[in-house]
Amino acid sequence: MFRRFSASIHFHMSNSEHLSSKDEKPKHSSMDPIGADNHRKTSVSQKSRNSISKELNITNEKSSSFQSSTSNSSLINSSAPIHNSSKLTKSLTNLLMPTAETIDKNFNFDQTYIQIRELAEINSNYFSQQKNDICRRFQRLLVQLSHSLELSLPLIRYLIDNFHHFDYSPEIRASGYRTLVVLHGHACLRTLDILRRIDAKRSGLLFNLMHASRFFQDLESWTKTLTGMQHILSFAVKIVDYTEKTSLYLDVTKVPMDVELDYFKMVAYDSENFFGRTCGFQFAQSMETMITFLLAGLAAYHETYNRPIPFAAASVATAPKYILFPEQRAAKCAAVFRDCDYLFCKSFWNLVDHDFIKMGSKYIAPSVTVSKYFQIGPQSIEINSIIIPPPTAGAGSDEPNERRAGNIGAGSDNTTGSGSIQPKQLVNIKLLSNNVREGMDKLPLKKTDFEILSKKIFPMSDEIIMHVHGGGFIATSSTTHEVYLKPWALGLKIPIVSVDYSLAPEYPFPRAVEECFYAYAWILKNAHKLGWTGKTILLVGDSAGGNLITIVTMKAIEAGLRKPDAIICFYTPFLLCYR
Repeated sequence: MFRRFSASIHFHMSNSEHLSSKDEKPKHSSMDPIGADNHRKTSVSQKSRNSISKELNITNEKSSSFQSSTSNSSLINSSAPIHNSSKLTKSLTNLLMPTAETIDKNFNFDQTYIQIRELAEINSNYFSQQKNDICRRFQRLLVQLSHSLELSLPLIRYLIDNFHHFDYSPEIRASGYRTLVVLHGHACLRTLDILRRIDAKRSGLLFNLMHASRFFQDLESWTKTLTGMQHILSFAVKIVDYTEKTSLYLDVTKVPMDVELDYFKMVAYDSENFFGRTCGFQFAQSMETMITFLLAGLAAYHETYNRPIPFAAASVATAPKYILFPEQRAAKCAAVFRDCDYLFCKSFWNLVDHDFIKMGSKYIAPSVTVSKYFQIGPQSIEINSIIIPPPTAGAGSDEPNERRAGNIGAGSDNTTGSGSIQPKQLVNIKLLSNNVREGMDKLPLKKTDFEILSKKIFPMSDEIIMHVHGGGFIATSSTTHEVYLKPWALGLKIPIVSVDYSLAPEYPFPRAVEECFYAYAWILKNAHKLGWTGKTILLVGDSAGGNLITIVTMKAIEAGLRKPDAIICFYTPFLLCYR
């Protein structure tokens, strides 16, 4: 079953041994340690650059499609010194790394891996000659890094040879296997940056006093991350042969128990590596700081969850430790994700629904003219002889209720959101509009529905957006998403209707689906009340909301109801197979 994979491993490991054997270790010198190191570093670095250039000439012949974007980069310039610059990581990522959509089997990361192997060997040889403890720890860590790369390379080769089978189409080359390869390359670039810094500063007199500890912690974090990714790559390679081509999802009944156990071991032991100093590297660099603060907040909130007030207050006071000490944050977050139940997740997520948080958001989100929160139902809706009944699914009786985060129904006599009591056949929606438009007076609009007073009446809009918020089906509301809905209403100059559907587990499936479909039918039936001509309707949703608007579209097709003109889903979970 793994014959092709075994052959691939043997071939590429043989290549790796051949490449490693090219570089001879430098002879020791009788001069002083600093002078000897400078002499040895110069000779070895020159040899490394020559071997790198030779390897890259071979690589670039195979990668002609990518050659133009890499030929001017310092990473593959044989005459460039191996030193760090402040913007190295960003520039390398922008210039060298392909995306999951553009990488193909003719492209590889040899230029990055070769330099990591060379620098790891150079630094390891240097630290092996030193007698202090930190240098011995550096040497062991560099050996571990090299070993992880040796094990990862054949796995990457195997995925590169096979991930084209799982692409959406020859034109749209995208799959999870491609993403894994790209992320490993990104992590290697960040590791290469640290190795360059160590190479530049290790012989300085103040290295042990000022730089060694920080460099060691950074290198250790990235080495652990690469080791964790090695385990993920190994698992991905195992399931490739169990996965039907063109489908990213496999039939679990065909997977042996040992492979299934490997998955749970990987989740249990490797997750901590991704919450510390390297957290967020798989996303855009602009998100890394935000994710760091979010994880620190999660760790701090866990200490206060269901604790007495004095203990909670003390925990809040020490919360900055999870920002200052990444290792503590990593250990805490790994434990939270491994052990906590959905009630904790729901409680943490619903912090954004608290009245104090919403009061602060008013100073962030701009004001719109119309912000009306109201309820629709319980009558059935008839459109072209098609009857859409009101929601009928009731609340679950066997689930504990999470306490409400606050009254999110501002401007309304009714409340909704986590833990609130939902009327059986009513649906909560919110109308946001940059202007008062014809027909809106039929809702009717009250004084409390205006954030900006306006007496001017504008013509109806040809377009309208129906928005469904995310939150894992268990948290947040239309109000928490106003931070971007209001700018949309102002920028697009069209009405937006956001559905505040009932949340699980108090209101389990299919309650949310029924409410969203009922709201869609109500919008179609009552276009004139929303200042809409009925011409174009767009459905927009993030995460769980994207899932719900897709279901609404499918139900509309099945019922023979008008289809939306477009659906826009942001980071939405789907279980899709395509032929």
